[in-house]
Amino acid sequence: MSYYEIHQSSMFTIHTVISLISKLEIEFASISDGQIFVGAYGQSTPAQAVLTMNEHSGPYYMFCEVYGKTDQIEIIDPATLPDQSLINDGLSTPVQKNVNDAVSSKLQSDNSLSQLQYFNYLFSSNNHKLTFLPTTTNHNVKFLANNRIVCVDNLKTKASYAFINSPMKVNDVLVCKVMNCDAIISTILLFGLTTQQPNTLQNQSLPEETTSLTQQYSSSRWFVEHDIGGNVSMYDEFAFWFDSTGRIHLSINNQPAIQLKTTIPSGDVSKLTLYPFFDLYGQVTSLYLYDYSQQSHLNFHMKNTALGLCLICCDNLADTQFLPCQCVLCHECAAVIKKPSLLSDCPFDRKHITQVKKLS
Repeated sequence: MSYYEIHQSSMFTIHTVISLISKLEIEFASISDGQIFVGAYGQSTPAQAVLTMNEHSGPYYMFCEVYGKTDQIEIIDPATLPDQSLINDGLSTPVQKNVNDAVSSKLQSDNSLSQLQYFNYLFSSNNHKLTFLPTTTNHNVKFLANNRIVCVDNLKTKASYAFINSPMKVNDVLVCKVMNCDAIISTILLFGLTTQQPNTLQNQSLPEETTSLTQQYSSSRWFVEHDIGGNVSMYDEFAFWFDSTGRIHLSINNQPAIQLKTTIPSGDVSKLTLYPFFDLYGQVTSLYLYDYSQQSHLNFHMKNTALGLCLICCDNLADTQFLPCQCVLCHECAAVIKKPSLLSDCPFDRKHITQVKKLS
């Protein structure tokens, strides 16, 4: 056990070494109302209040039990670290990287992340032309890759609207990919269709609440799915479409589709010109937009050869395999494990590593 005395309005950082591979700074902060916040230092995911000290007189002593994937911990003086810190409603402190910078960094280090894994069979080439409509006012989003990637600007703001200026027709399949996410939030994102031409909203300041948005532009039709439940991971892929009866469907990673609660009146489906849009207020904080395909091209029985997420860093694709145990992880974590100064044993099953194989 390790102990550390906690005072009101104190902040300290624990440096953990997970399986001697992935180093993660976890920052703890205690504020005046007794809440203890925990977050990953320098990450874009907001910190979470996990404990409340009801009796404020103290002193309190933090203790840690080192087990599982964590092999050792070290308490670090925050003054020795770069100018980074937590995001939450109680603490007003800067962040190392915003979502935009985080996504840019990922793509620079691994260009293959821009390619589809689950729905790549829907397209004959990577020459996708569908883009988000850029904005000149505060829709709380920023764009990358010639407006094909949208990122939340301020994680504290509720609404982050991203509109597509190309209409979606019956059985058109809209394909996009998660480039950054916050799995702590319960809802995934908001998806909607509207008859309001997106370019009329391009230079407008929009309300945070989607209900207020639809009321403000009530002369248009709005079909909004506010609460897409479930959990997503980095680099998950979405396919949205609606059929001739007005039912809206979603497939995640080429799995059998779910029907969303929101429907379009069947008599209006073929008459309305509908533009898709997103509000990135949930788990998804960045989307990569690809193109429209056709519902008839979907094949949920196709063999899945997609790479999963590295279970160590949870940030890169597991594209490397250890032999003979055949455990998989990302190339960055694998490279750290095989350093001469560290053990050459697999962190998952502790078997000796004889070979490192790059997965295609």
